[in-house]
Amino acid sequence: MTIKFIFLIYLLIAAGMDIFSRKVNNIWIITGIFLAGALLCFPGSARSVDSVLASAVVLLLVYPLYRYRMIGAGDGKLIAVTAFFTYPGDFFRCLLWTFMIASVYGYGKDIYYGSAFAGLVKLRNYLTACFREGRILPYEVETDKRRQLPLAAFLFIGVCIVWRRDIETLLCNLR
Repeated sequence: MTIKFIFLIYLLIAAGMDIFSRKVNNIWIITGIFLAGALLCFPGSARSVDSVLASAVVLLLVYPLYRYRMIGAGDGKLIAVTAFFTYPGDFFRCLLWTFMIASVYGYGKDIYYGSAFAGLVKLRNYLTACFREGRILPYEVETDKRRQLPLAAFLFIGVCIVWRRDIETLLCNLR
């Protein structure tokens, strides 16, 4: 329970960084890796080599999203750190919630800026160009900072949704 609470604070700070500076600094990712390493040192820790392996696999799976500029480098590394702290079933539910909320938020932002279908047209044009070239092309980077999505914030919300019962228990015990 304490580990989850510490990780939630870690994610909350990362979300704040992402919202205000539009990036998750590498020093914060390194802090998460040190937290994970410290967790491995505790005797009787439920985490083991499996968690390290899960993080490595997730990092390899997320790398193409970074490589083709669909997510930022800090976001990909933060997702890998999250894979360490959550169990596999929880992790995939966290990712599902994260990307669902980010999609709704992104579409809402498109509506707000008066370009409700611009994102879909951009995606269609990108997929068409990929099929014409016969390979995956780098995705066009959004230069308008206001239109970028703070993925760390959505990751925090996804983890909170998946761990809601544990959070409720923790808050009840604080009274």
